[in-house]
Amino acid sequence: MSAQPNRKLSATLLLLLILAIPFMLMYYLSTDFYKRRAEQWQTSTTSVMGSTQKSRVNTDQVILKKDEMIDVGKTRLVYRGIENRMIQIDLYLLDLDPKESFRLKFSKKQAKKEISIGDDKYRLLSMNDRFLNLKIVSQFRTP
Repeated sequence: MSAQPNRKLSATLLLLLILAIPFMLMYYLSTDFYKRRAEQWQTSTTSVMGSTQKSRVNTDQVILKKDEMIDVGKTRLVYRGIENRMIQIDLYLLDLDPKESFRLKFSKKQAKKEISIGDDKYRLLSMNDRFLNLKIVSQFRTP
């Protein structure tokens, strides 16, 4: 007979626990502390995942994102991707005609050695369908 009240007590406690957990979770998720932490986590993961990564020029290299224009000296470059195993870049000569592009095509083997784009010389560091990374070997400087 003593087992019956003990069983009812444990069933009641289990039911209260099952009902209390969702309510505690809802309370926690509705607090300002949780909202601040969620916003902080969201901004940190967005920047880490690279959604804001763009083309850029460093002192000794150029990173080109596909279909994005970037000015390097007196030229504007646009990486158009890989077609028929050839790297395709649109070159705009800003001094000559900034609206007219010249399509340049290079093989990966040729680009690993050295390529001339405008008056500058580059060497391929890495590439894929979305990005092209070039090392600046030499740049033309006007006196």
